[in-house]
Amino acid sequence: MGIRLVALWLLGAALVLTIGSCGGGDDSFKPVNKTGALDGSAPDVILFLLRNSEALEGKLQERPVDMGPVSSGVTFSAAYLRSPVDLAALGDLHWLGRELTGEDKQIDLVDSPFFQAMEQGGYTTEIFNGIEPLADYLNMESAGPRMALFHTWSAEDWVLAEKAVRAKEAESGRSMLSVWTALTNEESPESITEQQLRIPLIFSLPGTLPQAQSHTQVVSLADVGPTILDLCGLIPEGTEFHDHEGASFARVLQKKPLVWRGFVLAKSASGAGWIRSTRWRLIRQDDGSQLLTHVEKVPASTKDDSGLPGANAQLEGLGGRLDAWLK
Repeated sequence: MGIRLVALWLLGAALVLTIGSCGGGDDSFKPVNKTGALDGSAPDVILFLLRNSEALEGKLQERPVDMGPVSSGVTFSAAYLRSPVDLAALGDLHWLGRELTGEDKQIDLVDSPFFQAMEQGGYTTEIFNGIEPLADYLNMESAGPRMALFHTWSAEDWVLAEKAVRAKEAESGRSMLSVWTALTNEESPESITEQQLRIPLIFSLPGTLPQAQSHTQVVSLADVGPTILDLCGLIPEGTEFHDHEGASFARVLQKKPLVWRGFVLAKSASGAGWIRSTRWRLIRQDDGSQLLTHVEKVPASTKDDSGLPGANAQLEGLGGRLDAWLK
């Protein structure tokens, strides 16, 4: 059985959306809408976090819709962690884009601002290790909307979890907002590569969000919490999204216009920096050497494309944003 945790991730933010950012887990946080932004009623939310994306056994390749076992929903084919280090990646879930300090030795989801915000919006929250409690959880009666995080450990977990969720939706006639993502669990955190940082990310809400659709916008794990809050109508009024934090891409899911920031940032334990847009990626090593690569058609490419037309502008623009984040 899962242990009930009063948790909630810190609503961080990234620029370009004028819905705003909650400045941490302060006591003044007040959701502006408890009824849900999608269809007039707050959807139950289930987040499935695969603790090792390598368990998907090569299914995160150049297939923008079929990224792993989950068969429905909106897939983001360019979703990334902000660090290949497991602890720092979990920090994106806890702090929603706020960086961990050297004093943070472990992640305590009990104090997570994301779950706290869901609770303030009328949700009950729980966290489970493994999917064994899923059937009991889905069949449990609830007086109000619920949010659960299930730590999962294999591709088979995702297959079984999706079957259980779809069966419950068919039985109840009510869709759930299910979100599927992962950490990479890399053994070499000193380096930083496309393969280490790229993760699956799928949002599903049958009948409301599109099914079997893919988006190529670059997004990060730090954006997941703000997006869930936004979809549930719990983004606080006057929030501002900042360049280096997490932001909501709910409007992308709802096929509405959105001026997105257009890049994601990452760093390694050794201080190497990484920034990626839809078309370009810049890696800067801790010794100052750097590699600019055109990745629009071949994301895994490691070529030096600094001689291509427009490369100098990319070095200046991406490099400036990366410098600002690494300082």
